[in-house]
Amino acid sequence: MLFTNIYFNSTADRLKLTASTNWGQTWFVTMKNAFKGCDNLASVSSTDQDFSAVTDMSQMFYGCGSLTSLSVDFDTTACTDMGSMFYNCDVLTTL
Repeated sequence: MLFTNIYFNSTADRLKLTASTNWGQTWFVTMKNAFKGCDNLASVSSTDQDFSAVTDMSQMFYGCGSLTSLSVDFDTTACTDMGSMFYNCDVLTTL
């Protein structure tokens, strides 16, 4: 399944997310702002994603102040923008 982007409908939805695991086999084109503002997101892990076509990962985890663990196999071959990808992820200790 190919997705151009993932997004949340509202700020309230972003605040509900505390963990993200095993998204299934998906292929993304952009991850810009994907988890931006998910203040309660503490961990992200998955091995099924194909990031080889993603060109933009800017602000992907922007403002995820509770994010402590990230276990994702990123293929950044096509990525041209990773600006502010981890901005304000002050407690992120495991990549």
